Amino acid sequence: MKPGTKVIIFLVALFLPLAARAVWFCRGVYRPEQLPQLSEGQLALPTSEYKIYTDQPQAGDGRVIIDTAHTNILDVDDLTPLKERLAARSVQVLIYDGFSSALEDELRGASAFVTAVPASEFSSFEQGELAEFVRSGGKLLLIADPTRFAFSDPLIGLPPESAYPAINSLGNAFGVVFYDDYLYNQVDNAGNYRIVRYREFAENISLVSGLDSLILPSAGSIHSQGTALIQGDENTRSNLRQGAQALTPVMLAADGQVLALGDLTFLTPQFHTLADNDRFLSNIADWLAVDTRQRGLRDFPFLFKGPVELVQLLDDTVDPYLVASSSPLLAVFDQEGIPVTLKEEAAEGMETIYLGTFDRLDEVQDTLDAAGVTVDLPAAETESTLEEPESSGEVGVEGMGTFLAQGSGLLVVDRSEGIAKVIVLAQDRDSVLEMVGRLANRDFIGCAEQGEVLLCSTGEATYGFNSEQGDQSGGGETASILIISVDNRVQGARTGTEELGAALNEFYQVTIWSTSIDGIPTSDDLSGYDAYIVNSGDYAFTGEDQFGFDGLFSIEGPVMYLGEQPLPPEALAEPPAELLDVQVVDSAHPLVAGFQIGPVIDLLPSESGVPALVLSPGDLSADPASETSVVMARGPQSPGEGSPVLVARAEAGQQSILALFSFYRLPEELQATFALNAASWLLGE
Repeated sequence: MKPGTKVIIFLVALFLPLAARAVWFCRGVYRPEQLPQLSEGQLALPTSEYKIYTDQPQAGDGRVIIDTAHTNILDVDDLTPLKERLAARSVQVLIYDGFSSALEDELRGASAFVTAVPASEFSSFEQGELAEFVRSGGKLLLIADPTRFAFSDPLIGLPPESAYPAINSLGNAFGVVFYDDYLYNQVDNAGNYRIVRYREFAENISLVSGLDSLILPSAGSIHSQGTALIQGDENTRSNLRQGAQALTPVMLAADGQVLALGDLTFLTPQFHTLADNDRFLSNIADWLAVDTRQRGLRDFPFLFKGPVELVQLLDDTVDPYLVASSSPLLAVFDQEGIPVTLKEEAAEGMETIYLGTFDRLDEVQDTLDAAGVTVDLPAAETESTLEEPESSGEVGVEGMGTFLAQGSGLLVVDRSEGIAKVIVLAQDRDSVLEMVGRLANRDFIGCAEQGEVLLCSTGEATYGFNSEQGDQSGGGETASILIISVDNRVQGARTGTEELGAALNEFYQVTIWSTSIDGIPTSDDLSGYDAYIVNSGDYAFTGEDQFGFDGLFSIEGPVMYLGEQPLPPEALAEPPAELLDVQVVDSAHPLVAGFQIGPVIDLLPSESGVPALVLSPGDLSADPASETSVVMARGPQSPGEGSPVLVARAEAGQQSILALFSFYRLPEELQATFALNAASWLLGE
């Protein structure tokens, strides 16, 4: 075969399959479509929806604290627009960094507290301080943002961690839950499904008044029993909460005192000018600018707005010694820029501090009457002077009892005219000045509080009995109380005896006996006291305890058994059960006098988890010779709701109390009041 023929055969074999494939699969020749030429006038690009809003600030009276102490994930200018709006309202803005000052000191003068995207959690102490701050009328602004992350160690590139546990550590204390999700809307948005537009707003609430639409670039959802200020439409979804409807990124909780925002970005520069965001920013600034707090003596001097007049309750000229010795008080006012002047008599409508002794009360008598304070001095001594009074009368405080005037000091707040007035009273000039020093330094350790009245010792008080009761007690003018701390049982964490003793120590001679240190007291150890408190706290009763503690159940004298299980459980018909709350069922009984917290009281968490005894009606004595009163019962959140937890009994002239809860679990503001009420009732005061 010729070489040329071989080449032709080779080429045919090579290209024939390719040709066959081309014929089989060919669908024609591609011809590109001719596109029309566009001019610039035909281009329609999405535009930013910036909206000009002219702020109309009104001068406020607030003092706003911005938190930076919790590793807050903030850029330099994130809160600048908010700060500028507050400054335009004459609001003082301070930074709390956790180092230069204590939180409780910052909150004394504050009207609002702002924390944005914290990465470190709030401690239980901080939660308690802020809860009390809100209860007194303070405002709390909580801000989260799903685009801000907490890094465990950015230097070595570890993945981001959620910052939501930190904001929820505070929000949960007010019933607010921030979800670690993001909201999106594929129908109504501003160019991106995560930049959601909101058009549904709560009615008749100033925070969202005047709003037609908001654009939140990075919002997460929030849950609370409060009011949803802004709500997504039916197309707004959560990437985590599948199927959830009516999602909201903004809530108002705690009776309007806590504002929760699920988005920080919309407050930041540029984004705050989208849609009606700028107007919403102004509304938030208006809300923060108004001071709604009612401050007490513990917030001194901030319960005054100023100027303040310092008035001596005498007909004579102002005592120069008083002027010189009041310098610490004047220095506190000067530090806060509150002007103070000394006056011989009070001017109408002025904030005032009255300084005087128990024998010159004409000018403040109406205020004392309204506060439930009585002063009874011997008639022959009503003409004493500030320098040398010799009265040995009595001072009574409704809900607390009667005390000897000698060594007692009173601080009374009067708000009847819509302004603050404080009355400082004691037995003599030196005692008055000691109370002035306590006020200036906010030194209220050992003082008992009843509403707007603070009763303190001036160093020589003999509390607990008036003159007649002192003779009956057999213990002299000052009653003696033995607190037996049952702290050697196997299961338990805390008795609360330290707090109980501190509450009583200023008014009575208190002796503490620890069974873990001193053993079980004998009859000789128990003799010689005017009243007894057997306090087992959250320690559980065990079978081995029965023999050793028999003597404690037969104490002769006024006695209170206090704790989750002060008695053996087998002595009762019902088994012990968890105790979460209690409710007052006899509000007229002296044991709950002065309770300002409401009929249902949430107890602080148990540190041991020991269940409390459950009483039934059959467990209470039916002896007609005894008078038994159920004062408090288990609350609605506790098993056995309505079962007695605080029972008072009077039999054959002897008072006794059975309290089936740990003293330390009472809210702190009730502990001293309950302790003094119980001691006073046991002693027949």
